[in-house]
Amino acid sequence: MKVLWICNLILPEIARELNLPSLPKEGWVEGLLHGLMEQENPPEMSLAFPVPKGMKKKGKASVAEKLLPVRGQIPMGNGKVSYFGFRENTARPETYSFRLEKEMKALLEIARPDVIHCFGTEYPHTLAVARALQLPRRLLISIQGPISVYAMHYMAHLPERVRDNATLRDLLKGDSLIRQQQKFYMRGRNELAAISLAGYVAGRTRFDRRLAMHWNPKLIYRSAGETLRSTFYEGSWDRAVARPGRIFLSQGDYPLKGFHYLLIAAGELLEKAKAPDADPKVKQLGEDLQIYVAGTNIIKNETRMDRLKRTAYGSYLLSLIEKYHLEDRVHMLGRLDAEQMKEQYLLASAYVCCSACENSPNSLGEAMVLGTPVVTSDVGGVPDMISQDEAFQYAASSEDALELVTDRLRAALVACLTDPEESDKRAALAKVRGRENHDPERNRRQLMRIYEEMV
Repeated sequence: MKVLWICNLILPEIARELNLPSLPKEGWVEGLLHGLMEQENPPEMSLAFPVPKGMKKKGKASVAEKLLPVRGQIPMGNGKVSYFGFRENTARPETYSFRLEKEMKALLEIARPDVIHCFGTEYPHTLAVARALQLPRRLLISIQGPISVYAMHYMAHLPERVRDNATLRDLLKGDSLIRQQQKFYMRGRNELAAISLAGYVAGRTRFDRRLAMHWNPKLIYRSAGETLRSTFYEGSWDRAVARPGRIFLSQGDYPLKGFHYLLIAAGELLEKAKAPDADPKVKQLGEDLQIYVAGTNIIKNETRMDRLKRTAYGSYLLSLIEKYHLEDRVHMLGRLDAEQMKEQYLLASAYVCCSACENSPNSLGEAMVLGTPVVTSDVGGVPDMISQDEAFQYAASSEDALELVTDRLRAALVACLTDPEESDKRAALAKVRGRENHDPERNRRQLMRIYEEMV
């Protein structure tokens, strides 16, 4: 069986082979690939991914090969994985280029796969390969983040004055918050078009199943779990190692991820901790509270250039930090690899997922598998990943006022961070659930059954 994966990012092993940088994102794709290749008779795997614009095919090549600037093969597990690079402007994912269809036709001509599996609908290449193939029964699309729905929740209760604001950087780049949301809507149209051309969709939650079947009632939906990178299956969270009052957020560089919710909730928590009649546990939490955030740092404030590059959302976050005197409590960590992420989960007393909308966040799965206590909004597909008995969940409907959402988040944080017995009990249950959700062998079997059904 010949299987072609279309990925959003280059995998680390291939990036090292090509001396290209790789991003520590979508690690579950890497974990799933290793699971497939380590079985006794792995399928004949090929991967395709976007590469930098400057890369060109060297030497003699056919017309099809010239359209694909990168091609090679690496050993993995019990077989070899072929790889192809195609040119796509990932900095402008809202823009569809018909050149991509030519590249995808060339890719299909060279790889000649029995099954094409696209990971995600966030980029135009998924629509391009669907149009190039025109055979729905051979096309499987995994829903990662439903962009068209995320667009509706993008502003995440931001005050109108913040939504309408635009910094110098935003004006020069044409990238205000309103424009960012418009780009999500544009990407969402490509997403719906791609799903309409697919024969199969793989998902993990009732949320994504409901969406997929609404978008295309003719498709076949199959469940397929995410396999994490191997490091997260080793070791376990331990309260004796974790730091009291330490919170970890895996990302916070755009409104949907809800960093502003956390800053407001933390600020109000500190104010209540200062009250003369405050509970002693809350007072102690007020002394211990520290927030660590992974991902792109949009609140960097060290140089004049930092201020010139600041986004409207970054400015809003800084205003909240100043308002609630959180300057010494917020720590931006930058992009972290798997081992560095794992270290943060193990040091935290709570992992927080405060997004306005999510399907099945990879970081939540990592925290669950390690046994880190979880505080999370009950949005999208999250309740299918983890229950109230396994996490400190709070309601975060878009219909509710900002103050109500942040009050609920604050209450969940206090409950998690001041009641270690209950926190440990829920984390232990979440760890069992996480190991089931992300069981590599189960996920491998699920995926192979889908491929065999398609063939």
